[in-house]
Amino acid sequence: MRGRPTPAAGLLVLQDRVEALDASQTTGVTGEAHDIARLLSVLEQVVPPGTRPRAPEPRLSVPSPSAADDVIAESRLLRRLDKNAPRVTTGPLDFSAQHWVATGRPPHRPPRVTRPAKAHFMTPATKEEPVPSTKPHNVGLYTSTASFAGRSMWSLYLEFNRESTLFTHPWHTWRLEVSQAPTVVEIVSGSDWATFVGAYPYRVGSVLYPDWAVVARHYDGVHMTLLAIAATQGLFFGSEQGFIAPPYWDVESTLWLTWQFASAKLLMTST
Repeated sequence: MRGRPTPAAGLLVLQDRVEALDASQTTGVTGEAHDIARLLSVLEQVVPPGTRPRAPEPRLSVPSPSAADDVIAESRLLRRLDKNAPRVTTGPLDFSAQHWVATGRPPHRPPRVTRPAKAHFMTPATKEEPVPSTKPHNVGLYTSTASFAGRSMWSLYLEFNRESTLFTHPWHTWRLEVSQAPTVVEIVSGSDWATFVGAYPYRVGSVLYPDWAVVARHYDGVHMTLLAIAATQGLFFGSEQGFIAPPYWDVESTLWLTWQFASAKLLMTST
């Protein structure tokens, strides 16, 4: 019908995402393991295009954060995960179960540090000029919460991609003891993500990114939950300040912007 509004393209993407998440089981894997495998397979198909995103056109293709949250809330799979692993799905962060995994690198790249240490930690303020990113690399440290039979979602991601040449063996899994009372912002929804970026914006043209150096003055860490990732992965959001760049976090993670660890214990090495 002429003049009748049509669903925003972004919402159609999310509706397809929920349908894929809740699709009938077709493998012999059951329960929580099936849900995690399904979630990872759906999210890892949404990857950055390889260049800095440009503002989308037309504006109607951009969903509002609250509308995205409403669509994602319909997922049966995410509701099951929230029941079985709430600290990963909706938070708050479990300080006692933070794992960091050091992996190898392809031969043409320098090796990664295999033990977490403050001497190797780089804060966003160390960078003279911010690099626009919704998930910065080469600053801070990322942990993931051990919730699935003692394994984190990052560990499960590595297991499901064992043949990848990006994360070569050996893998060193460490449990980090978080020091007392760090300040961590919880991102539990698309609306939370939009509010967070809007509060600490770094503008490139009409596209907004988090200004991580400014964020680090207010918080020690940023916890990106599964529910927020499902609602935001690969999607622009609109705001009064501009377009919010699409994030690609893939798995539940906490980005630590200041060093907040009293000790580290090596749990296992996988070869």
